[in-house]
Amino acid sequence: VAAARCATEARPDWAAGFATLGRALLNEGRLQDAVEALAKASSLATATAITAAATQGDVELAEELAQELPEARALLARHWAEHHDVVVGAPSL
Repeated sequence: VAAARCATEARPDWAAGFATLGRALLNEGRLQDAVEALAKASSLATATAITAAATQGDVELAEELAQELPEARALLARHWAEHHDVVVGAPSL
């Protein structure tokens, strides 16, 4: 995670760096952070993939992230549904 975070700080426009960070965070179980990193990666990858200078690798990364991001979001939603169903009420006076 630390190396991927350094990569994204050095190259904040690098989709592969954010994809690596998101995957590493997902493997650590840091679901919210993973979804945020994968969303950033997807946005960057999609923007790159539609340019004339896009490589096959750029297009493939955008396609991979188009599948991975919804899966990560679903995992996060399932986690919240299973583990955070406590309703917090106003304190009684």
